Amino acid sequence: MVEVASYGPWAVVTGASSGIGKAFADQLAAAGLNLVLAARSTGKLDALGQALADSHGVSYRVVTVDLSDPAGAMALLAATDDLDIGLLVSNAGSGHPVRCWTSHWTTCTAGSPSTPSRTWTWCTPSPADSSLVAAAASC
Repeated sequence: MVEVASYGPWAVVTGASSGIGKAFADQLAAAGLNLVLAARSTGKLDALGQALADSHGVSYRVVTVDLSDPAGAMALLAATDDLDIGLLVSNAGSGHPVRCWTSHWTTCTAGSPSTPSRTWTWCTPSPADSSLVAAAASC
């Protein structure tokens, strides 16, 4: 069995306002970890945080954030920069495809011929736009 306290004093749980995220938050608080509760529902997060603090004696921080927004992850990082976080429960999700980054190796023709190089590609796996658009190349 893993001792969750070995991860450090703080854990981040995204999607913590309900369902599996809320259950993770409860289990981690019961194990004594302080929690960053992140989701879009401030009221639900505040109520959960207070209930966990009352029942388990942990500290908590609410971060209201929409992680489907490209700036959401950076907002979460900024809101937790002062904490010693050792565990992330990445539970925020949606029922539709989202954008992602992929990478593949290419051979550069500029500069040194036949030099392998990594190219990052922005992909959109949705029926409306299934094309791959090159975002950056390291050649």
